[in-house]
Amino acid sequence: MTIAFIHYHLKPGGVTRVIQQQLGICEAMGWQYCILAGENPLELPNVRIIHELHYDLHRSGLGDPSNGDNPAVMLADQIEAEIRAAMGSADLLHVHNATLAKNSDLLPALHELQKRGNRLFLQLHDFAEDGRPTVYSSSPYPADAHYGYINSRDGANLAAAGVSEDRLHAIPNLISPLPGAIPAESELPGKLFRSGSAGGNDPGRRRRFALYPVRGIRRKNLGETLLLSLLCDDLDIGITLEPNNPADMPSYRFWESLAEEIRAPVQFNVARDIGFEQALERADFFISTSVQEGFGFTFLEPWTLGKGVVGRAIPYVHRDFVAEGMRMDRFYHSIPVPADLFELSGFRDRWMAEAERRLSRFRLAPVSYT
Repeated sequence: MTIAFIHYHLKPGGVTRVIQQQLGICEAMGWQYCILAGENPLELPNVRIIHELHYDLHRSGLGDPSNGDNPAVMLADQIEAEIRAAMGSADLLHVHNATLAKNSDLLPALHELQKRGNRLFLQLHDFAEDGRPTVYSSSPYPADAHYGYINSRDGANLAAAGVSEDRLHAIPNLISPLPGAIPAESELPGKLFRSGSAGGNDPGRRRRFALYPVRGIRRKNLGETLLLSLLCDDLDIGITLEPNNPADMPSYRFWESLAEEIRAPVQFNVARDIGFEQALERADFFISTSVQEGFGFTFLEPWTLGKGVVGRAIPYVHRDFVAEGMRMDRFYHSIPVPADLFELSGFRDRWMAEAERRLSRFRLAPVSYT
């Protein structure tokens, strides 16, 4: 078996970690493989760099369409050339997150490769249709390909979109132990939020430290992280890393600045400042305020250190974990906010305007309720 793995880049993160685990399986099975990616900062083995596989933000673009060049065909040519140089041919192209239009030529190139007889396995960790209109592609998903999904909701959506059952494959992510010693099971807070005005400001009481082990991209909902730090008793919160993508930096810097302005007990980029393993060891427990996840590493990995997780529930993710016997009973579904704290009518108008703008990116119109 020969497999060519394809991804935009191999920067540290969830998808790269999955690829590393899959390489281990290939080596255990004696399968030959290569990886095609736009960048390889971790220096993974058997990688062929194709700069034009990277995000549009980091590449120059192929050819000149005004001269009749076809960038998708040119990218397909590059992919086939690198596979030939690495191992002659590939029985399978295993492509991660190809349907996100972070590279505007990749999905059309995959259609071209498929026309040439290449077999595709598309493993989808994230969907543009899941509230991410900026990476929604006008190119259709490839037909006659096999699809891997990482949660039951995504599998059901792919089936509803017309993918036949024999071409759908559940591939839940493998949880690797976090670095560090495994202590006795930590104690989660009996009550996360303050009740009444009493608060927990006893100067003799040790402040707890909750770690949010993520890069601070927008869907991680850092505004709510700040809110938790103000609503909870004697709690400091650490966010491990800043974003990789420059597009996420303005939002991250805003929350960083606001935290300083309102004196929220939140530390940013703690993995850089004190080290990742030290942050893991220091944490009394972990939190998550994320509003959207593909698999949900953050909910499971802390248990490898004997430490629990609290925070915002993501029902479609938690449903799969509960079905496997996990306890997910320390998560909230909402934080009530008194309507008299802001101008409700103006908020509704702004919300509707933003919803209409986002729907238009998917070429959808809002439903009118009267």
